[in-house]
Amino acid sequence: MKLILSLFLILPLYAAELSDHQKINKLLEAVEQSKLTFIRNGKEYDASKARKHLEYKYNYVLKGFWFWQKGEKVTVKKFIDKIASGSSTTGKPYYIKTNVGTKVPTKDWLYKKLKEIESSQ
Repeated sequence: MKLILSLFLILPLYAAELSDHQKINKLLEAVEQSKLTFIRNGKEYDASKARKHLEYKYNYVLKGFWFWQKGEKVTVKKFIDKIASGSSTTGKPYYIKTNVGTKVPTKDWLYKKLKEIESSQ
């Protein structure tokens, strides 16, 4: 009985770290829940549409998108740097407009959220 109780106390210490895919999904959730305005190629989109767009790009890359090597692992950092930070067609960076109207590069915002996600594990 003591052994079983000890295992229950120790197991949380060995909880597995989130996978890259799980972290990406948490970032997508954070985008949608932010209720901020996203700017893509000069046009503004609400957070829900931003999430759908980033999710579409992510899923497309998983199938072997033209700028992605088929079979190349999609890490959370590659997701932020190569998929979610800018347009793959125009090369223009994406931005987030904060509640006070400041434009922040989406890349910076996503890395801040990733840090929050990783520190909460």
